[in-house]
Amino acid sequence: MALTKIGKEGITGISNSSDANAITIDSSERVGIGTSPNAKLDIKDDSNSTQAILRGRSSDNFGILDFRNNAGDTVKGQVKSDASSNLILRAGPTNDALKIDTNGHVTKPLQPAFSAHKNNSTQSNLAENTDVTITFGTERFDVNSDYNTSTSTFTAPVTGKYFLSVTLRFAQLDVDANYHIIWIDTSNETYRFIVDPNFSADLNFYSMTATVLADMDANDVALVKFNQGVGSAIADVSGSPSYSYFTGCLIC
Repeated sequence: MALTKIGKEGITGISNSSDANAITIDSSERVGIGTSPNAKLDIKDDSNSTQAILRGRSSDNFGILDFRNNAGDTVKGQVKSDASSNLILRAGPTNDALKIDTNGHVTKPLQPAFSAHKNNSTQSNLAENTDVTITFGTERFDVNSDYNTSTSTFTAPVTGKYFLSVTLRFAQLDVDANYHIIWIDTSNETYRFIVDPNFSADLNFYSMTATVLADMDANDVALVKFNQGVGSAIADVSGSPSYSYFTGCLIC
């Protein structure tokens, strides 16, 4: 015997055309299809065929699987297949957190990432023997809004490994200095790049770049600094967005 129809009034149809054990509801209200259930819903198929089918809605051809809170009135997450056959993992009912398209490209639209640069204002005459914060007052993009243009600071929204990179173009780099250092300063660690000014005259065109995969905890900050050992305070950081910029993103 097998169940053929279950309505509000209970079981209304029974057929003897198939195995009555095809669907099992145990005393813990767990449902098993083709097996004794070990979870609220347990599906087993020994024929190597498709175990379950979720069909697209007639309105837009979207197939959506909801994960809700205990009361059932709040969507906590979704797995969605859209009309273009993209597979999308959502955080909540609307935020596409991960997308796999039909060509296998994986994108994470909410992954923290930023790109900031100078806003055509040169930072001039950097002090010697002083840790000078380099400013980047304009954003090209800031996914998740973690970069602050007022303080030139990136704040990690979650604990993870962050790729950070800075490039600075200097003018009037002082030949009489003992050294020039740029670094990415984070709450956990400092990552430095140093240059020995072994040149014959002050440099009008010189770029320095520093990159790091940094371990950052949630709410840790990162910013860029410069220090020149003795010499004269004549070094300038170009205000051109094409030459001086600070970028970063969450890797894992």
